[in-house]
Amino acid sequence: MSGAGRKSGYRKGVTQDVLYGEPVPEAGEVIVQVQAMRGSNLFEIVTSEGETGIAMLPTKYRKLIWIRRGDFLIVAAAVNYSVEHILYKDQIKQLKKQNLWPDSFNVDEADLEPKAADGDASSALGKLALGGTKETSDDLECDSDPMLFVNRNRAGGQYVEEDDSDDE
Repeated sequence: MSGAGRKSGYRKGVTQDVLYGEPVPEAGEVIVQVQAMRGSNLFEIVTSEGETGIAMLPTKYRKLIWIRRGDFLIVAAAVNYSVEHILYKDQIKQLKKQNLWPDSFNVDEADLEPKAADGDASSALGKLALGGTKETSDDLECDSDPMLFVNRNRAGGQYVEEDDSDDE
């Protein structure tokens, strides 16, 4: 069985709750931002006060949702953090309307859109890897080209050009 499109009732309910629920931080929960991936469902996070820590993704969310660098989460604050909710753009807007959003995480709605900007470091690294030189905004024809997808979860590596010489 491939399982294409089939979900158990529990997994379907969890997915619906994540996508369409309106989470509110309760007592002992804080809103955090993902800074880096640590592997094995662990994330390096930063709170609104600037404290860093490690958060774990519970088993109920694994293989159902994916978290990227820069995403916002609601975590249970204990010795180690545990992810309680994953916040999407509409849920962030709802929290801002209710004045529950931390001031240190105020971001523009344009920043929540997954598009490449001229000053974006990850898009510049992707263009360097594909084109070989850094281009200015006059040279760019289309920033939203789907062939120029840059994975934000990977740190940019160093690319070394190989010399193809026929000196044998």
